[in-house]
Amino acid sequence: MEATDDSGGVSVSSGFVAVVELAIVDDSGRWFDTAPDGTGIGEVRLLPWQVHKVALEPGEFDGMAGYLVKVNYDLQLVPELSPMRWFELGLEFHGSDSVTVVDAVPRNARSAVPAATYDLTNYLELVRAESPRQDHVHQPAVDDSVYRYGVPGASIRWRHVSGHTEGVQPGSRSAWLVLVVPERQTEQPVRVSVRYDLRADNDSGYLPAQEPAEFSVTLRPPESRPAVTPVVSDMRVVTDETARSVFICYAHDTPQHKANVQRFADVLLDEGVDVHLDQYDPGFRKDWAHWAYENLRERDFVLVMASPMCKEVGDGKADLTKHAGLRSEFDALRTLYQRYAQWARYVLPVVLPEQSKLDIPWFLAPETKNYYPVLDYTAAGVVELLSVIRGTERRTWSLQ
Repeated sequence: MEATDDSGGVSVSSGFVAVVELAIVDDSGRWFDTAPDGTGIGEVRLLPWQVHKVALEPGEFDGMAGYLVKVNYDLQLVPELSPMRWFELGLEFHGSDSVTVVDAVPRNARSAVPAATYDLTNYLELVRAESPRQDHVHQPAVDDSVYRYGVPGASIRWRHVSGHTEGVQPGSRSAWLVLVVPERQTEQPVRVSVRYDLRADNDSGYLPAQEPAEFSVTLRPPESRPAVTPVVSDMRVVTDETARSVFICYAHDTPQHKANVQRFADVLLDEGVDVHLDQYDPGFRKDWAHWAYENLRERDFVLVMASPMCKEVGDGKADLTKHAGLRSEFDALRTLYQRYAQWARYVLPVVLPEQSKLDIPWFLAPETKNYYPVLDYTAAGVVELLSVIRGTERRTWSLQ
């Protein structure tokens, strides 16, 4: 399965498939270009992909076609850049509601991952191979901690996190995914995006930015050799239930509070939580209200960060000409509370060390319902919150 050209039933693109340029912006949205050639702080290049047709068993995926895809990507950074603590590659497969990434490797690992080989099963899941063969999926070693999010679904993200002061290192990385699409589909549109975090001074005022790219993958490889035949298995891969997602809702009281919220988010991220925070998202112009609404609907939990301004807005005492973003988020939260009685289990008030329970808005009932104090900015300091995030049953109903 590890062919290197487009012969033998493998479709391989040439050159770069897509390039996502990375830059930094200030709080006003102005771009800062740190390289004289106009490439910003770096870029992520999608290198040629390998696409293998999979022979599906009758009855399991009727009306669908399966493909085993090797994704190659390369992180390039300008010299003498502040360390990049983590970066995340996101792939969104759109164009059809039935497109699904069934499985992918590497999966979640909090330390470096050794090289491994996998079999593809009849359920289109990747399982460790007992004895390596030439036709196995060969996954190279990964030097960073890596977390995988979105599987199964129409999108997938791999986040690489460095535990070293020098940050994640530039260079090439690869991954494998199993894609199921409608049977007659010959092209698959893909949107690629990147998130990342630089270890810059908290008061620098810089935000990460990137320009997502669009491209299409050809799904009809040459027919000169048979399609990949999965091995028969009676067992299913156990999904990693620790990869929960959170949306952090907070007020920008002061630059220090904003920095403390990011410190807290960094701790959750290091523990494998899929964190969505405005400071992590690209700094290009967008409708932040719609961004917040999407996160309120899609994430497993909403974390409301207690602060004096958060309470003022939540209790309706803030200047109505200010804090429009937080007011709209709280309006949406109240609406969800009214529509879904069980929603309260997934909205968690959080109190940072510098704040107080008295800074929690009344509608979150701080006197009669749980709230979660952060003891310090370490994993031990958020152990109670992590226990709730990992131990609460996932929502099986959708927010409308």
